[in-house]
Amino acid sequence: MLVNPRTQIEPRTLELEASVREGDALVSMQRFEVLIDTYRAAKMDWSHTLSQATAVIVPLGDALVAPGLARLDALEPIVRDATGPRFVTSPKLRATEWEDARWTVVAIRVAIVRALAKANRPLPPDRLWSIEPQRLFSAAPSDGGMQHDFVARFLSGLQLGGAVFASLPDDRALAFVNTWRAFAPSKNLELNLKGLFRGRGALLKAAPRTPSLAERVRAMAERTGLPCTMPVYLMETQKNDSLNRIGGKPTGLAKEARPRGMTPVLTIDLQTIPELAARVPDARLLCLFVDSPKGGFDAATVVRVSEAEAEAGVAGGKSFALSRVEVPPEVFHAFRDTGPLGELYTLLRSADGRALGLPFYLQQDVPKEAPDFVLEARASTVGLNLGDSGKLFVSLDDAFWESA
Repeated sequence: MLVNPRTQIEPRTLELEASVREGDALVSMQRFEVLIDTYRAAKMDWSHTLSQATAVIVPLGDALVAPGLARLDALEPIVRDATGPRFVTSPKLRATEWEDARWTVVAIRVAIVRALAKANRPLPPDRLWSIEPQRLFSAAPSDGGMQHDFVARFLSGLQLGGAVFASLPDDRALAFVNTWRAFAPSKNLELNLKGLFRGRGALLKAAPRTPSLAERVRAMAERTGLPCTMPVYLMETQKNDSLNRIGGKPTGLAKEARPRGMTPVLTIDLQTIPELAARVPDARLLCLFVDSPKGGFDAATVVRVSEAEAEAGVAGGKSFALSRVEVPPEVFHAFRDTGPLGELYTLLRSADGRALGLPFYLQQDVPKEAPDFVLEARASTVGLNLGDSGKLFVSLDDAFWESA
């Protein structure tokens, strides 16, 4: 017989509220732990968990924070080890069992933060942000670019009580902004911050500068304690003097060298990737041509452009930079690692684009070696229409794409 999950949760909630009214902190904490387990077993929708848990947490006061977070910290590895990862093909689909359990744990963690904000109590960042939520919501497991990152989900949850943050004084608001930016800076985060703190642009400018992805990768690589012997280049759209272009056309490329019926979509300046330039001594540029950039291409080829041909430059397109960092080779096979190596894996997967290293495929395992691999990039980064959350993979002579 099917049982409505709310019939299991409501009695636990009433018991908790009763102990709060009676001022019994010890019993309240015990009943809160029972409520967490009930939510987890019932696999409730995470937004319901969040709103309900916030309501019952608010009156518990400071006594809840440390033991409540400790309980969640203990639950996360249990949840992680009990079930294996499954791919998600759409953010609108109901969460799998794997996600249900993790989302519940994270939702209750977020509920504690919201309760602290509503009561204007201090924010203890070291206890509120763990690596587990980041690995859950930042490019894992499907790496599909469907906003399954912790900060976006965290902010959307907080926006359920947006009035709380609209009324926060600047010093309290800055505490949240600084914590989020230090934990998982991203373009998506900045967009969410602008929405959450609408009309308070001066406050956002006053917060410390968000470190670049390259800076974060470099710092995390050092934290692993492993030899960093593999160079990778992180892609970032910005104006610069290189010939790296999204779109655009090498002006000096002879007409007969351009594949018939194909469009140039990506030009890579080998001068910005010395390791790759050494392997292709007869070329200055690699230019990717595809047959259908607006509809998911079926055919692709990489044309090598000589130094003489490159002297005429690249017309049009959007320039991008490549930042060199060195990482441990082990990081490309560290999906299940829960330490710094696993966090580094997550950071690399979150990159908009990356050259060298090993490819993070969406439909295949990471290979042990990929000698011809040049670059991977999200479809949105390179302006291609590759279906839901598509990703481009470029080799020395060819390219293909996958969609989550």
